[in-house]
Parts: sequence; structure tokens; C-alpha cells
Amino acid sequence: MLDTLRKKITVSYILLSMILILVLGLVSLRAAEMAMFNQLRSQTFATLHAGTRLIEGMDEPNGCLSDVARELGRSTGGRVLVLSSLGKVLADSSDDESLLNHVISLDDLGAVLDGSSSSRIWRFDDTRRYLYAAVPIDSAGEVTGALVASLPLSEIQRVLARFVPEMFYGLAALLVLAVAISLLFGWYLGKPYSRLAAAFESAQMSDYSERLPVWGKSELARLSRAFNSMAERLNRTEQVRREFIVEASKELESPLDRMLSMCAEQERSAEDRLRDVSAEARKMATMVEELLDLARLEMKTDPLVFGQVDFCDVVDIATKKAHELASELGVKIKREDCVSGPLMLSGDGRRLVGALYGLLRAMVLLAPADEQIRLSLASDKKSILFSVSGVAPSLSEEDLPLIFERFLVRQTCGSTDSLPERSGAGLAFARRVIHLHGGFIEAKGGSGSSVTFFARLPRGASAE
Repeated sequence: MLDTLRKKITVSYILLSMILILVLGLVSLRAAEMAMFNQLRSQTFATLHAGTRLIEGMDEPNGCLSDVARELGRSTGGRVLVLSSLGKVLADSSDDESLLNHVISLDDLGAVLDGSSSSRIWRFDDTRRYLYAAVPIDSAGEVTGALVASLPLSEIQRVLARFVPEMFYGLAALLVLAVAISLLFGWYLGKPYSRLAAAFESAQMSDYSERLPVWGKSELARLSRAFNSMAERLNRTEQVRREFIVEASKELESPLDRMLSMCAEQERSAEDRLRDVSAEARKMATMVEELLDLARLEMKTDPLVFGQVDFCDVVDIATKKAHELASELGVKIKREDCVSGPLMLSGDGRRLVGALYGLLRAMVLLAPADEQIRLSLASDKKSILFSVSGVAPSLSEEDLPLIFERFLVRQTCGSTDSLPERSGAGLAFARRVIHLHGGFIEAKGGSGSSVTFFARLPRGASAE
């Protein structure tokens, strides 16, 4: 479509150029014709006025009028008549003497012979093949006659006939130049559209690396900015998708390998192997459900269900669930509540339990055996603040800004043989849930290898 638009723009400019050049040619032809007529008019009247002065200066003009008429005829290139005050032909520049002594009747000739020495005639005949010019002869302040010239237009037509081909050659050259400029201008105007089309084609092929230059503040610039923003978001989404596939494959690979290894152990009873395989299957199901729940939140296919929730109950449920994992790994969880009574807030209780459990489980997985994890809870009139702190030797200072990304805990915890339920999506899920409740969460390092997860929830939270 954009390529068609570029072609239409180019054709439009070519047609516009052709119309302008045609108009220019017609105007030039008309201007040349008018210039030649004006030049002919000036020369004719100058010659006739010189003839009247010559006749007015003669003592006995009658005998020399024919000579004067012939000279004027040669100068003007036409036929010149010398008339009396009554319009009678006194002399003729032509060898044809049929008009001598005849009275000439021309329209407007009376204005020349009526005594006004400034009057004159300049007009076409009815066939538009001849031009007539007439000036009065003034002798001692009295009009005694007139000079009349009949000029054929054939000479002008011949000059114009020579001029027209030259003019059209020039117009043809201008047309070729205009077409070339139109093609160049069309290419220049269509270049951004071509780049836009190429960028959309690349995006259609899942290549979101193409970016468009932004020129000025036009509609095209706005479209380019919108495309660049869209491509950036799609590129990030595609990158997350690919990383998710890779990391999810790694997450599923470990329990599957253990299940296959358990099935191959011959020295153990079938009942023991079945129990261990069942346990691994439950862990893998929990991990998959956690990933799916996070995906539903991000895709907004399973939105939060808000209601009045006692956050103390949320902490009790999440802590009880985390104790099972902590006891298996030899880690202790200690609560340090600074509140009394219920802590009511508006939120999704099920999702808040999952978020807090994700924080506790991540800290349990990071902490060495025999370490203690502290869960603190405080509140004010507007918000609830809770934190989970502990020792995480495997977590470096550089990991803290990325701790809430998917699978980071999985990557930093080492071997999975001694660690059950090793999914790295718990912190990502916790961050998403807390953000959807209008709160914030962060990870800070302390002295030695201690790490603390801080989170704040507004009591009047609402869905984003």
C-alpha cells in the first residue's frame, strides 16, 4: 500500500509538472506574439510619423507623394496610402494604381481626419490577415490628410512558425527535467514510507530490531515514534518469551531427570520409587502452576479479586506453608510482629498469600542450613510494611537489582539435588502481585551476606 502511495505521489507531481509546463508554453507563446505585435506597432507608427513630418515639410508635396509612399512601404513591409482630408487616395506605395483618386472608407478613419492630430488607428481587418495603421498629416495645425498602412501578418506568422518549434523543444527539455525532478522528489518523499513498509515487514517476520528515524513533528514522525515504541515493547516481549522458554525448559529438566533416575534405581522398592516420583511430580506441578499464575497476571486473563482481607491471616497461612520447606532444609523462620489485632486492607487474599510465600520460599532456598529467617510486620494508618531477611551467601551484590526477575533464584542456588521446589518465578510473582495492589517491593543487602526483602502495601489498594 505504501509503495502504491509513493507511486501515486510521483505520478501526481509529474502530471502537475506537465500541466504547469503546458501553461508556461502557452503563456510564453502568447507573450512572444504580443511582444512582436507591440514591436511592429512601435516601428510602424514611428515610420508613419516620420513620413508625416517629411510630407509636412515639403513645399510642393503633391509631386513627391508617390516616392514617399514607396519609401514608407519598404520601411514598414506593407502597403502605404497617402490620403487627402476627404479620404481620397493621393499616392500608393504599390505599383497597382487602381486605388488612386478613390475615396477609402475605413472604420475609425474619420477620427483621424476629423482634425485631431493625436488620433490614430491600429486594428485587424475582418479576416485577421492584415493590420491597419493610420496617422493624420498635420500642416500648420490643420489636418490635411492621413497615412494609412496595410500590413500583412504573414511575416509575423513566419517568425512565430520558427519560434514555436524552438519553444516546444525548450518545453520538452523542461518536461524531461521536471519528470526527473518529480521522480527524485517522489523517491525522497516515498523513502520514509518505504522504510516504514520494510520495518513492518520485518516485524511481521518477528524481527523487531528495525527502528525508524524521526524527522520533525509531522504525522509521519508521530507514526515513526509510535512504531519504534511498539517495536521496542515487542522486542522486549520476544526476548522475555525466549528466555522464558529456555529457563522453563531448564526448570522442568531437573525434576524430570530425577524422576527418570528414580525409576531406574533397581535396589529400591517400587513403593519407595513411586513415592519419590510422586513427590517430584507434585513439585513440578506446583512450579508449573506458579508460572501459569504469573503469566495470567501479566496477560490480565485472571485479574485480581479485591475484598477486605486481614493481612495477619495472610502472614499465618504463608508462614505455615513455608515452614514445611524450611524444616526439610534445616532453616528456621522467626516472626517479629509489631502489631496487635487485625490488619485490614483491600486486596486479593489468595494472591497475597502466594506473594508472601514466594518471598519466604526464596529466602529459605537462599539461606544455608541451620540459619534463621526473620519475618517482620508493622503498620501505620495508611500502609502495611513487612520484610523478610536472612543470610544468602550464594547471592552477590550484583544480583540484587535483578533478584525479582524470573529464575534468578534458580540460577544462583547451585545444585538442585538437595533443594526441593526450586522455581525462580516466586519473586517475580510476588513483585507483580504487590505492584498490582499499589505497593512496592525491593531487595537490599546488609552486612556480610545478609539480604532483606522490603515490601509496603497500601490499606486502600486498588487494581491497576
